[in-house]
Amino acid sequence: MQIIGIIISLIIAGIFGFGLMKSEWINRSGFIKWVLIAALVMKVIGTYFQQALYTYYYTDRSTADIYRFFDDGVLLKEVFFFKSKSDFFSIMFNIRTDNTHFHHSYFEKMNAWIKPFESGFYNDNHIMIKLNALFNFISFDQYEVNGILFSLLGFTGLLALITSLIEKSNFRNLALILTCLFPSSLLWLVGGLKETLLIAALGGLIFSYFNIAINGYYKPKILVLAFLSLVVLASVKVYFLMAIIPALIIHYVYVRFKLSAFAGIATWIAVIAIGFIGTKTIDFDSIGYISAKQTDFINHMDETKAGSAFKMETMEPTLIGLLKYSPVALSNSLLKPIFPSSFAEMLMLLENIVFWAVVLLALLSLKNASVSKTHWIWLVPFSLALLILIGTTTPVLGAIMRYRAPIILLLIIAITPYLPSQLTKYFA
Repeated sequence: MQIIGIIISLIIAGIFGFGLMKSEWINRSGFIKWVLIAALVMKVIGTYFQQALYTYYYTDRSTADIYRFFDDGVLLKEVFFFKSKSDFFSIMFNIRTDNTHFHHSYFEKMNAWIKPFESGFYNDNHIMIKLNALFNFISFDQYEVNGILFSLLGFTGLLALITSLIEKSNFRNLALILTCLFPSSLLWLVGGLKETLLIAALGGLIFSYFNIAINGYYKPKILVLAFLSLVVLASVKVYFLMAIIPALIIHYVYVRFKLSAFAGIATWIAVIAIGFIGTKTIDFDSIGYISAKQTDFINHMDETKAGSAFKMETMEPTLIGLLKYSPVALSNSLLKPIFPSSFAEMLMLLENIVFWAVVLLALLSLKNASVSKTHWIWLVPFSLALLILIGTTTPVLGAIMRYRAPIILLLIIAITPYLPSQLTKYFA
């Protein structure tokens, strides 16, 4: 870790925090200043802690995503200064890069551009490498600066999610503190990881959706935010985009036509059926793709010998096979580990206990909650689909904790308004 990088990143975080306090959006949202400062400080500390973890504990730089993407970003930036500016822009915009010149001159020298096990659909490493390359123009190749920039993007997405899903300011402040205290939020939703960028794009998309579709707010900046969020989601985690689009469409229909809960569920079943038939029509085997991703990860696990790996039975690549595997997948995503064997697994167990305690407390207070319940028509199926996908394809507990982090964060935000109001007495 570089002292100069830490100093520059702290200055950037301070400027961001100052601008946040002066923001009209933040002032309208009802966030208390000390809560915002505390949450931002936690995110900054989490960014440095994550870097320290990947620097001094997991010492293999070639297997640490924050450094793999960063180092490749340095190489890509050097293409602009020392190789060819036209090649740099061709890579940035994917213009005729599928040839031997780009592979031999650039991609084969990178650590993360080409995945060792690739199922052939898309490569979500590329956007992280490209963003690191852009950040390197202003960070002078200091990872600390890049890490803080990613964390600030993620923090902004978190604020957008909270203001979109929660109406009362006291519960918004509680949600911000809760989410920032979760281990996943401090470990995986900071720094130069895909999940940090994912939460930024997810927050931007949901914020745009509620402003445009529900409130009829068609300002150009909101339309631009929606477009950028869609592009980033499609680039970093396309399965999130494939799940969130039908979910938000169903929410819109549910609210617009005031459907009953039964009609909402029936609409979901119809959409899933249409989607499944549609993928068959265009000759894309979605179940087969999930099975291929499972195989990819098992192969990767066998190669890297991950410490928190567990034996995963392979799924039968059929719809029936996926349905049969779903309870096991949800157990992998939300219940394991039962008997932790390392500090990392103990941390995951602690997070599971806290998450389920929050869920139970919300259920016990449900009858007293005076909040809109329309979010659940899209949030529950969306979350279940992604948790099943993660639990089906990921045989490593540490990776599950990381991949599920945005979903856990989203669920905690949505659950917060159902918690007892006594918990918000310091946030009024």
